[in-house]
Amino acid sequence: MSLLSVISLPLRLRPRFTLRLPVWLSSLRSQFMLFIVLFCLLQFAGVLLLNQHVNQTQHSLQQASQLRERLALLDKARIELLNASDNSHRAGIYLMQDQQSGSVDSWKSLAAAATTPLQQAQQLFAAYQAKSDSPLAQGFVLLAGGLQEQLKGLAANDINAFFMVPMQAFQQQFNDAWFSEIEQANQQLSSVNQHSLSTLKQSRNLALTRCSSIINR
Repeated sequence: MSLLSVISLPLRLRPRFTLRLPVWLSSLRSQFMLFIVLFCLLQFAGVLLLNQHVNQTQHSLQQASQLRERLALLDKARIELLNASDNSHRAGIYLMQDQQSGSVDSWKSLAAAATTPLQQAQQLFAAYQAKSDSPLAQGFVLLAGGLQEQLKGLAANDINAFFMVPMQAFQQQFNDAWFSEIEQANQQLSSVNQHSLSTLKQSRNLALTRCSSIINR
């Protein structure tokens, strides 16, 4: 029978096309086995997705932890720089008073107290691993170098060399770069936290969906 003849036949006389299941699905046992296979595949896919979400969350948490550790290093370096600058400034005042009063070496203990935190600040900032061409690194180099020049002036008993170092400008430049770095780090940390929260919500929803599907079955 041609296709044209089939189309021309009345609807009630046209051959009926029925969807038949494969022979191997005709038994209840085969249908049950198919259900088990499909269920296992669904569970396997759910496990893969959940594992992916867990890995993403773990990666985000590691990023956040590393960022906090780096910020802690930067904060400690800044504190040590402030201590070094404070002790160096006080040592310069003591040297000026010594030259006026005739006293000797009353500034030395303060100069020594400035040297140690300066070295610690340099070590901490090196561990922070800031980009060498970044404003933060440039500001740190200028401020640390200025403190070293002040200490050299103290060692030479040259009060003029000590006060010729533009420490206020160096400190302002470093502080501006430090605040900018902290602001960028906080934005990055907020982004990482938002991503972690989103991944956790997706994992929760996936787990609830799996539990619901199991209960319905």
